Amino acid sequence: MAAAVLLAELAVDELAVEAGLPNGDLNILHGTNDIINAICNDDDIKAISFVGTSTAGAYIYARASAKVKRIQCNI
Repeated sequence: MAAAVLLAELAVDELAVEAGLPNGDLNILHGTNDIINAICNDDDIKAISFVGTSTAGAYIYARASAKVKRIQCNI
């Protein structure tokens, strides 16, 4: 299942590039708390879209909303 999700993410990324989306507008990342915290704390990142567990989603929502970021969580 995880491999299929990764392939779908890569396909979305490729389509975004083909459609002319500027570099840096879409970034697909996999990571742990260190990555999540860095994203939530970075003032240049204005929005976060997350797919995963409700526990992780609640954590990301709390961290990102404290920095007034737009957040989309799909749990």
